[in-house]
Amino acid sequence: MKLVFRPYQEEDKSALFHLIMGLYAADAAGEEMTSDKIDKTIEVLSQESRAGEILMALDGLTPIGYAILIRYWSNEYGGWLVFIDELFIAESHRGQGAGSSFMHFITAQYFKDVQAFALEVMPSNDRALALYQRLGFTIDGRNHLFCHPAPHLQE
Repeated sequence: MKLVFRPYQEEDKSALFHLIMGLYAADAAGEEMTSDKIDKTIEVLSQESRAGEILMALDGLTPIGYAILIRYWSNEYGGWLVFIDELFIAESHRGQGAGSSFMHFITAQYFKDVQAFALEVMPSNDRALALYQRLGFTIDGRNHLFCHPAPHLQE
């Protein structure tokens, strides 16, 4: 296996779409994924580089995974945080160090100006949780709450 990690390029679009749909097929909980959402993510992160970026993981020339990284400022941490919005490695490359190598690349690449990294793991994904904990991530003990804008909140 010859792993290569690099920023997303336009020619990756079809592979990225396939990989994202693979993630959502494997972890079906949460929001439904659509091609419109993927297109919008690519558009926004291409135009707003400070907001974040998409990284690709390849085995040689073959895309095997991706990560969507979102940057934001945290008053609590006093600096930039990177939220690993999505990280996925194809089933064919799991258990061989690809995920760990990708995470090491991400944290080394962005460590210079980042105070911390954050991510979410589906409660049923024990394998991913174990990986992230081995890499130094800890459960912060907070509850993450989400609210979709509704008419009663916009008044």
